[in-house]
Formats: sequence, C-alpha cells, structure tokens
Amino acid sequence: MMLGPEIVQQMTEKIKMIREKMRASQSRRRVTPIREEKMWNFRKEIT
Repeated sequence: MMLGPEIVQQMTEKIKMIREKMRASQSRRRVTPIREEKMWNFRKEIT
C-alpha cells in the first residue's frame, strides 16, 4: 500500500512524462508542414 507522499510523487512523475510526450508529438506536427513547404518552394525554384 502506498502512502500519501509516495502517491503524489508517482503521479507527478507520470504527469511529467505525459507532458513530455505531448510536447514531442506537437513538435512533430509543427515541423512536418514546415518541411513540406520548404520542399515545395525548392521544387518551384528548380522548375
């Protein structure tokens, strides 16, 4: 059985991990459109 402070510490660690995963996911979603736009502009310059 866990005591109060142990539960709080464990939940805090889980929340931090979830936030980090969410930030990484959001970052990937922002980078992909920017990368695609750069490739599109590059292709337009070549032709």
